[in-house]
Formats: sequence, C-alpha cells, structure tokens
Amino acid sequence: MTLINNRYLLIFIGAIIGASLRMIMNYGMMGINLPYLSSTFIVNMAGSFFIGLAYMKLKSKNAQFLFITGLLGTFTSFSALTMELYFGLYTSQFLFFVIYLALNMLGGLIMVYLGAKIGGKKYE
Repeated sequence: MTLINNRYLLIFIGAIIGASLRMIMNYGMMGINLPYLSSTFIVNMAGSFFIGLAYMKLKSKNAQFLFITGLLGTFTSFSALTMELYFGLYTSQFLFFVIYLALNMLGGLIMVYLGAKIGGKKYE
C-alpha cells in the first residue's frame, strides 16, 4: 500500500473512532441532563486540548493522520458550533451569540495551549 493510500486509511479509521466517541458523548450528556449546548462545548474543549497535546507529542505522520486529522477532526464539532451560533443570530439572541462565540474560541485556544504545554517540547 502506498504512503498516500495508507494516510487515507488511517484518517478513515480515526474518523470512525472519533465520530463514535462523539456520539457516545452526546448520548452520555443527554443521560445526565446537562444544559443544551454543553456537549458541543465540552467536546470542543477536550478536542482542542488533545490536539495541542498530540501536536507536541506525535512524531509519526501516520499517528498524526490517525489521531489529529481522523479521530479529533471528527470528534470535535465545528459544524455543530456554527449551527448553534447561527441559531443565536437567527433568533436574535445576540448576547448568547457573542458569549458563546467568545467562550468557544478563547476556550479552544487556551485548551490547545494547555495541551501543548503539558505535551512539553515539540519533537524535532
């Protein structure tokens, strides 16, 4: 199998795992009655943290394709976030829109930073 085909397979496998984990998180959070939007926020923060950590620690391109692109790319939920933000605008909930956008963007950046800090020095 060529390197390019191998990358697609690794991303595919990671995507199956990431999407499955996302579904488990969604149903788990419904089961404990967390407020609406909690699932997207928690998943995005966790995904941001693990992307920062993985970026610092994963040396192998194959591991990066599997974990960062495949698993975390499908686990996090930018499309869900943007739909929720659109809903805030559509329903004229402008304060919600601004706060939710700021929390997700700043929170995501902070979590990537923390993941990278915990991950230590980037491999060379």
